[in-house]
Amino acid sequence: MVRSFARAAVVAAVLAAALAAPSGGPRAETMEDVRERGLLRCGVSSSGAGLAAVDDNGNWRGFFVDMCRALAAAVAGKADRVEFVETNSENRFAILRNGEVDVVMEGTTWTLQRDATFGIDFPAVYLFDGQGFIAHRAQGIARLSDLPPGASGSA
Repeated sequence: MVRSFARAAVVAAVLAAALAAPSGGPRAETMEDVRERGLLRCGVSSSGAGLAAVDDNGNWRGFFVDMCRALAAAVAGKADRVEFVETNSENRFAILRNGEVDVVMEGTTWTLQRDATFGIDFPAVYLFDGQGFIAHRAQGIARLSDLPPGASGSA
């Protein structure tokens, strides 16, 4: 429990420092804006249970939501000083650039083109994902190409 809290605090501090880092872009003062407003406007997309979803009571839950709360605690002083704004893959960059949100927390690929041309900062990797395949040793599958044609991979 203590380790997970310490990790969350470190992540929040890194994200807060990243918000404060001068980017030369139009939103370099984001952290000061959040502190003055006393509220972090955080963009999240409905990514599903565990990542970001609205529960039956209308409350946002999940990893990305918790990252927003950690950042709000670090910058605005309290984890509940966050306003969630629903985003999607089509509008997430536009609403970040035009200032509708202060930060977007979701699974967005950090690419050189986005970093160089979008006018936004990608401050830290806070989720690393990937794909893996598992097969029983008895099947003799050592690599993906060993799967029989048409194999769905589902159990």
